[in-house]
Amino acid sequence: MMIKRFDIRIGAVTAALLAMVAAPATASQEAPPEEDALVQQIGPGIVPMPGSNEPPSQPDDGEPDAPATTQRNAPSVLAILAQPDDELMIAPVLSRFARNGGEVTVIFVTSADAELEDEARCAAFALGLTEPEFWQLEDGTAMSERIASLITLHEPRAIMTWSPDGGYGHADHRMVGKVTTQAVQSISTVRPDLLYGVFPTLESEGSPWVERQAVIDPSLITDRIEYEPRDLEAVRVATNCYQSRFDDAARTALPTMLHRDVWAGTVDFQLAFPSQF
Repeated sequence: MMIKRFDIRIGAVTAALLAMVAAPATASQEAPPEEDALVQQIGPGIVPMPGSNEPPSQPDDGEPDAPATTQRNAPSVLAILAQPDDELMIAPVLSRFARNGGEVTVIFVTSADAELEDEARCAAFALGLTEPEFWQLEDGTAMSERIASLITLHEPRAIMTWSPDGGYGHADHRMVGKVTTQAVQSISTVRPDLLYGVFPTLESEGSPWVERQAVIDPSLITDRIEYEPRDLEAVRVATNCYQSRFDDAARTALPTMLHRDVWAGTVDFQLAFPSQF
């Protein structure tokens, strides 16, 4: 029953994402596996669901990108984050959704200075996004009310935010994730999927990333969203915008380290409320 319920959830969550790249099969032959599917469907214990049994693609292989795919039924996505540069943790996904015609809105809810806001705009444009919103809020109640209003306005298919661990225990990250969760769980009608960006336990124990970041057991991952070389390149350009946050060496190294040690071709998420299905 657990896998059946997961199948139902995946169908509801990812149908619009897969529709962006799905090629219709002819009546005379079996449909080939999707080669450009946005979401790798993961079941309990990291057992790939039917149709998703290929390993994640490695986008940094030097091969040319595939031709642009047809944009159909692209979903709207809200990324609700604490402060500028948080978006870098899920940046390949934001880039890919935007490339496929999705409405992607990035919200930074806590305060940031003018220089950092300018850098965040630079990063958003590098990822192909519209200008982010800067709320400069600190009060949780006001934040929850504004998030609820934003959901009503945009009617997103998915909301992405920090998980309860805040990625690496950061207090602002935890607060934003908690308040966003509060706002979404209060919706009594059809609610958007709330996806936590997570960092799974990694095999490369020597990685400095493993030593610094909060991690979750891979069996708790529900969604793996692939990206392409052009998305990784967009992340490199976006990261370079944050000159006040990272020195030259860090801006160069960070995307490569994330791609090699963390993403490896897919960005991982955990669905907050799987029981709603």
